[in-house]
Amino acid sequence: MVVLSRGMQLRLQVDPRTLKLLDERGVIVHVAETPQAVEIYNELAATQRVGGLFHSTC
Repeated sequence: MVVLSRGMQLRLQVDPRTLKLLDERGVIVHVAETPQAVEIYNELAATQRVGGLFHSTC
């Protein structure tokens, strides 16, 4: 499971090829604005293994 942040104002995009690749490998992906992505990550990390990539500059 992976949580990806799109920045503070949703200015960043996640390449559709990335989402397709993760889906093909059975990886559940959550994509959200940074504050929500952090919340999702913290909730998931409390009970399971999860990776996260967070953009914090915009």
